[in-house]
Amino acid sequence: MVKTLSDIAKYSKLLFAGVVLLIVAELYFNIRFAQVCKYVDYAKPLPHPIAFESFPFVVYNMYSGKIDDWQHYGYTRIEADGEHLPLSSLPVFSAEQISNPIDKYLMYEPSGFNEEQLRSLLYYSFDSVAMGDKIYKRVSNSRIENMHDKWGRWLTWYVSSLKHKEVHSIKIYNCLYSYNEKGRPVKTEENLVYQFP
Repeated sequence: MVKTLSDIAKYSKLLFAGVVLLIVAELYFNIRFAQVCKYVDYAKPLPHPIAFESFPFVVYNMYSGKIDDWQHYGYTRIEADGEHLPLSSLPVFSAEQISNPIDKYLMYEPSGFNEEQLRSLLYYSFDSVAMGDKIYKRVSNSRIENMHDKWGRWLTWYVSSLKHKEVHSIKIYNCLYSYNEKGRPVKTEENLVYQFP
């Protein structure tokens, strides 16, 4: 069994060279990715190209924005048949199956599920408006427009399966919180952002 680089070198010079090349390439891509993160974190323009990720050189990371105001935060509250559904009480996978679609739905609903960035990327990638439009129709969320009730039925069905009882209505609230003098969170605002039926 091969355990170290020196063992690989003794076994095969060609294999050793390949492994070293892969290690150097992985380090290069990680350093370039760190440079991209620095530009993004400090909101600096990105010189192009600075880095890319492609198999097998994949960097797993989470992208998040800067928190401007630590004294306030938002929370999406879900009510099923007038009863609060605490996502923290569900398994992570089940909670994400509710929260991620809700976040996406609420993000794209005001624009009529129109994804201009995706459309522009497709136009640029295929250098053709016709081809870009054809692919956009297949992969975008534009088909969701005017499906408020259908999406609501799916959401009530999914929540019903989690609660093990039939759910008839869903309400989603955007709640804003701030911290009081004692450091305790206090709800400052609550807005109904989705209701079915």
